[in-house]
Amino acid sequence: MRASTFWAQPGLVTLRVVASLLVLAGLAMAGLASRAHAAPTFPSAFVVSDIPVSADGKTGTAAREAARLGGQRQALQVVLQRLTQQSDWSHLPSPDDKTITNLVLDFQVQKERMTPGHYVGTYTFRFDPRRIRTLLQKAGMNSSELVSKPVVIVPVITMGDSTHLWDEPNPWRDAWNAANGHSGLVPWIVPLGDLGDVQAFDVPQAQNPTPDTLAALSKRYDGGDPVIAMAAETDGDQGARLDITITRFTQGGKEQGKTSVNAPKADAGLYAAGVVAARGVLESLWKQGPGTGIPTLSAANAQTYQLTIPVANIGEWAKIREHLDHVEGVSNPQIVMMTQGQIVVTLKMAADPQTMRVAFSQQDLVLTPGTGGGTVQLAGAGTRPLDQMQPGQAPAAPSPIPLNGGAGNAGPSGGANAPRPTAVPQGMGYLNPPSGPQP
Repeated sequence: MRASTFWAQPGLVTLRVVASLLVLAGLAMAGLASRAHAAPTFPSAFVVSDIPVSADGKTGTAAREAARLGGQRQALQVVLQRLTQQSDWSHLPSPDDKTITNLVLDFQVQKERMTPGHYVGTYTFRFDPRRIRTLLQKAGMNSSELVSKPVVIVPVITMGDSTHLWDEPNPWRDAWNAANGHSGLVPWIVPLGDLGDVQAFDVPQAQNPTPDTLAALSKRYDGGDPVIAMAAETDGDQGARLDITITRFTQGGKEQGKTSVNAPKADAGLYAAGVVAARGVLESLWKQGPGTGIPTLSAANAQTYQLTIPVANIGEWAKIREHLDHVEGVSNPQIVMMTQGQIVVTLKMAADPQTMRVAFSQQDLVLTPGTGGGTVQLAGAGTRPLDQMQPGQAPAAPSPIPLNGGAGNAGPSGGANAPRPTAVPQGMGYLNPPSGPQP
């Protein structure tokens, strides 16, 4: 995820600027200055939430420390598997507890219970992106940090002869609502289940969705890809089982994966484990998609791209700039020219053209080939509408023209001058206080 949300001082502005562009230029410069002090967004790929911890010790404090160490080992495994392909998991590095502690930036106690000699809790860990990248590079591993636009989860549960979505009981939906949907490669939104959702999507439509029903649901939640999460609960002599099928619908078609979890009984723990397993399926599908997979270019190979942005007025430019500020992996954006009806920018990105196209699309931007490298527009400006979502051929990747032949010193990490977060969210504690640049 990009480390900075401000735009650099432009290297060049065309000398022949019409009077109307003076206003545009002034507002654009004001926007650049206001973003110079904007706080960076922490990369969600390096955040692991809902890690259960439990340990015994001579005292409650000793048990808590042992539980934290065990929890950070679990969380590191999640991060390393999240960033790499499954075929590489057997070769992932296995650092000791001291090294792992140095990889953890901070942690948050979501909930805890401590008694003399025993500790139980749930933690969130944030890992230092630079140190994780270095760990994987030393192990010879390729990785990808590209994060999907939040998807819309439709949690359908079958228990015995009944199937539920919006009505009660639906412990499957409860588990998705209880989990943290803001971390990982594929963040999610769970619909409210209000009258609008009920009218847009019901159980029969979830079992046999059409492009129109998918589009109606997606439109209600900022255009995220709908994901039908079907789960079937069964009970037997060996305990309870949850069989899960995840289907993600995109403009290029649909992607599907299956998993299952087991537990002694059908309780909240079974469904929480099901959400964790389903998240793994979602992230695996995302990494296998066109332009999102591994490898991507390393930060050392960041290239400079020149992009043309057609704009009719300052409002349109401000809207596009806001979307550009959140594109994964973009660093050092600069305005190099303003003319009537368009703005030309350069930026650095450590990605091949296909990955770049997908990264832009996650922020509702369409990147297409054009004079000087490429053209960027908001989705919907002459692009295929969402209500045409159905299996088919994905759009071809653009071919932006590198200006500098490839070499660069900035990439997904934002470069050496990217600011490091200095404030710790409430309830969090630093293991490794900030001491240098951070994404």
